[in-house]
Amino acid sequence: MKKKPPQEKTGKNQDNPSFSDLMSDVEPLSGGSKRARPRAQKPSSTPRKEDPRPIVFQRFDLGEEQAGLAPGMDKAHLTKLKGGHFPPEDRVDLHGLIADEARVRVRDFLKRAWREKKRCVLIVHGRGHHSEGEAVLRQDLPDWLTQIGVGELVMAFSSAQPKDGGVGASYILLRRNR
Repeated sequence: MKKKPPQEKTGKNQDNPSFSDLMSDVEPLSGGSKRARPRAQKPSSTPRKEDPRPIVFQRFDLGEEQAGLAPGMDKAHLTKLKGGHFPPEDRVDLHGLIADEARVRVRDFLKRAWREKKRCVLIVHGRGHHSEGEAVLRQDLPDWLTQIGVGELVMAFSSAQPKDGGVGASYILLRRNR
């Protein structure tokens, strides 16, 4: 590619040249406009696998109650979930499990529920009254729900209504599997 000889700048202000003055010696790339352009990708209903970072949920914790909303989701979904407007279609009880076992059980349960096209499920984790120290499962559950392989399936989560276990259980609203 040959470079044009520098041209004398004729702009009014030599200290502050115009864009066209700065670009006067630029030549177009050979090949014209045949460059490949990236195509917009359609959102996928399958879990993402390439990004190892957890999904950052908007959190709404108040005392023992926990709630979270996936990015881009309408807060009305969370309000309905907290109010018990989505009846749980399945449940898993984590009582008696250690944290690693419970995390795997939650992951497998949510993947199966999503494949079976369930929208709302209940996870019974307990309040930690029979644990030494704190309620480990209840505290760790929000982190598990944002991890790769699970987080992309979850729209929202919330502590359950008293009839379903209160703060010892959580509703999980899953994305639609189409």
